[in-house]
Amino acid sequence: MKDSEELDKKLSNIFAHRDSVIVGFSFNSDVEQFARKFPNLKFYRYIQNFIDAQNYFSLVTLSPPMTGLAKVADKVFGLPICKKEQMSNWERRPLRLSQ
Repeated sequence: MKDSEELDKKLSNIFAHRDSVIVGFSFNSDVEQFARKFPNLKFYRYIQNFIDAQNYFSLVTLSPPMTGLAKVADKVFGLPICKKEQMSNWERRPLRLSQ
């Protein structure tokens, strides 16, 4: 199912829909992961409206553009992200905040 044509079609409809807004954080690395792990899925190629929260955070706070998600979460929410797993396995849930 993870590499199915039906799944790709549904995701493509969501990502390409003019009313969809996709928000990511340094999303290029995620796109590389999609391409490497799911070569038959192409939905991520059809994104119409995309906001990279990393860039917007940098503009609003005048922070360096390479500010990491953990620093942003800490600054915005006052809660650190658990750094135990540097590269999250999106198949394992939940993604955690530090205790």
